[in-house]
Amino acid sequence: MSEFQARNFCFSQSNLETYTKCQRRFFLRYVRRLQWPASPAVVEDDFERAIGRGRLFHSLVIQETLGIDVAGMVRQSKDGLLGKWWRNYLHHDPVSLPQGKTFSEVEISVPLGKNRLLARFDRVVFAGDGSVWIVDWKTGKNKPAFESYKNNWQTLVYRYVMAEGGRVLTQGRAIAPEKIVMVYWHPGYPERLQPIRYSQSDHVQARKRLESQVKLMGERRFESDFQKTANEASCSRCQYSAYCERAHVPGCEWEVEEEEMEWALPTDIEE
Repeated sequence: MSEFQARNFCFSQSNLETYTKCQRRFFLRYVRRLQWPASPAVVEDDFERAIGRGRLFHSLVIQETLGIDVAGMVRQSKDGLLGKWWRNYLHHDPVSLPQGKTFSEVEISVPLGKNRLLARFDRVVFAGDGSVWIVDWKTGKNKPAFESYKNNWQTLVYRYVMAEGGRVLTQGRAIAPEKIVMVYWHPGYPERLQPIRYSQSDHVQARKRLESQVKLMGERRFESDFQKTANEASCSRCQYSAYCERAHVPGCEWEVEEEEMEWALPTDIEE
């Protein structure tokens, strides 16, 4: 049995995506749980600033949803980009969706073999017509690429978990896959809003893909089984490159990942 399975490992879109990109990085981060070495100051500053901006945007959304006036917080941040994002959020309603009961910053985990599968939802809207909308805020530098989102791990995991465990939000009522819709929204690109729908056949395929991936990962029993990525160009953007004796390029552009964006006071719900 591999080390991470022996610890009753909890899978998520973040660690599945990390494994897909680089098995070695997955091992260092999620099995060894190493912190990355200090980066050059310019890179660290940019990285920390991006994380802080993303965290603050998520926090503002939560507070605004609760009816709190956050305009002063936006001004006090003195962050021009954050200010632009917030104006876009207010003037280009990202949730041009059916109105209904809304949950923010919710975590749900469901069984996945002998392990668990976790999803953290930025917003879930239960519409009057019975549909369930999963809204995910994106705050990285890259423009949302919806074609790539359709088949990525986040879309697969979030919709699967909602179908399997969303009943914890509905007082036990099961959610049919056909009712689930996922939307990605970036405050820097407010017009790019495209729903990604789900189906029973998608759900069956998602289960097969997850089970196959977990089985494949379970075959990695030793540290040497976790191979470095063949795409060495991506190492210049990896915080763990020093552990692999691969070059780290100062000034590279970081794309903030989900696991770096751990919001304060999350609601933990386990099925």
